[in-house]
Amino acid sequence: MSETFSADKPVNEEKDDKFQRYKFSKRIAETIVNRASIDSIVIGLYGAWGEGKTSVINFIKKELSFHQTHVIHFTFNPWRFTDETTLLRSFFDTLANELIESVGEKKNIMKKNNIFIKGWKKVEAGFYEKKGNLKTNRETIGDIFKEYGKIIPGMGDVTDTIGSFLSNNDIEKLKARIEKLLKENQKKVVIFIDDIDRLEKNEIHSIFRLVKLTGDFAYTTYVLSFDENMVASAIAERFGEGDQKAGLSFLEKIIQIPLKLPLAQKTALITYCFELVEHSLQSSEIILTSEEEKEFL
Repeated sequence: MSETFSADKPVNEEKDDKFQRYKFSKRIAETIVNRASIDSIVIGLYGAWGEGKTSVINFIKKELSFHQTHVIHFTFNPWRFTDETTLLRSFFDTLANELIESVGEKKNIMKKNNIFIKGWKKVEAGFYEKKGNLKTNRETIGDIFKEYGKIIPGMGDVTDTIGSFLSNNDIEKLKARIEKLLKENQKKVVIFIDDIDRLEKNEIHSIFRLVKLTGDFAYTTYVLSFDENMVASAIAERFGEGDQKAGLSFLEKIIQIPLKLPLAQKTALITYCFELVEHSLQSSEIILTSEEEKEFL
């Protein structure tokens, strides 16, 4: 019961939507699924802290899950990376992994001695085994992909190029190979990045550079969630003249579809507040008299 009324905990199911945002989320998902163009698009989901952005993202994911045959979606978490090289490496690693798992002949690949799974595990195992033996993370992951990439059927070009990029900084070749795989799969890829406004300033800068760098991949949709005023202030120092207006102007160049979180209706907020009070009273085993209830109302 206490979980139901956790004010800070995002919800996942339509039945838990107390502020009438599921339909809004469903329309976003339908727009992504039904969009005819293969060009990449960047959606910004704007709202203040604690206003419900993550719940809306969960609702969008819920709707996208009904279209798994032609839509891939995943959340990229930028919180644990200390530098841009690590961030970029992890992003391409995650994207390649998702694309590998969505290969059309995945079931046939897995039947052949489960080589798909074994191959990818060797890539991961090799990274952790060899990390301490090489000078930099870039050299490490590049060598590992080069060494083990060929054992993953259909992914030699992509994995070889990842290794080449991370060793030689050949980013355009890497992008071209991943773009080729995206076009061959012809599946929409939806990438969620949540809580950008909670990152440090330098991390926020890195995220938007990442999106700008990879925002032209075919079949891809970015859904970025943040408080636009906080992020505008954070990026203004580096990408503008130092004021929030300059930061907002920069965001306009990156975010193609800005969507503000629908405001919660007054009646819904009142109902929710009463539910919280009722729950608190029940948890504390407090019973109000009729007179006390009238005074409260």
